[in-house]
Amino acid sequence: MVLSFILIGLYVGFSSATKPHRAPVAVVTNQEPAQQVGVLAGPALQAQPVGDRRSGLALLRNGRVSAVISTTPIGLRLDVATAAGPTTAASIEEVVSAAAAKLHRPLSTYDTVPLSPTDRRGLAMFFTGLSLSLASSSLAHSLNRAHSRPNWWQRVCVTGVFGAMSGLAGAFVTGPLLGALPGPVLSVAATLALLSVAGALTTQALVQWLGSPGYAATTVLFVAVGMPTSGGIVGVHLLPAPARTVSGLLPPGAAVRAVRSYCYFHGVQVTVPLLTLAGWIAAAAVLLWVCDGRYRQSG
Repeated sequence: MVLSFILIGLYVGFSSATKPHRAPVAVVTNQEPAQQVGVLAGPALQAQPVGDRRSGLALLRNGRVSAVISTTPIGLRLDVATAAGPTTAASIEEVVSAAAAKLHRPLSTYDTVPLSPTDRRGLAMFFTGLSLSLASSSLAHSLNRAHSRPNWWQRVCVTGVFGAMSGLAGAFVTGPLLGALPGPVLSVAATLALLSVAGALTTQALVQWLGSPGYAATTVLFVAVGMPTSGGIVGVHLLPAPARTVSGLLPPGAAVRAVRSYCYFHGVQVTVPLLTLAGWIAAAAVLLWVCDGRYRQSG
């Protein structure tokens, strides 16, 4: 019952967030109306000054900002990237539109970095991550309940093969087959494989150390907290402060960042997310290795 309460509270609570917090936005500094919008927006936006609109668009296309505010002869122009999260783009547009109204300036909005036509709501990565997390939990349950207890090497090898196959399947279905995640297939597959392995090994490790409560702990980490804070369904800048903090530290959030970058932002800034996934895998493998050693000594 407690787990159900957490799931409902987080998913419904986060999905109702509408106002961004310090969403990075490029503002053309030599255009006074654009600067005024940045000031009127307050803490909702984090203005990053640029010399001209072209410089701002370069940052937008590399995923370093979520929007660009500039001036046109008849009003204001807002360039957004729904590929970085449609909820974030919509909330930024709402904030800038309100500021433009106060300045009595018409606002024109353009989706400069759009999502794939087959993923207009931007939910493909969320559901892919959720599916992999559930499948990984199922694998871990099977290995932990195996009649003949697998040793450390067997666990790691089986999990690695499962992760590679899951990653390739996920990348193929969401990429070439459906066109929802249009990134390089091997790069997306590798990221999904890391997410799958991280989930399966972490589940096995926590169950070995905690017993049955380990399943609940993994569900909280990956599904109850990890998925709604990942940025796959609600933009990270719309989340409460604690959720923004843990978002990039958990495997689902790291995977969403990396896959999104591969698909829409030329693979920029994927090092930290990939290292985060690798860190979870390494930590879980060490915990399993220690547990396996203790089991062999007691046997």
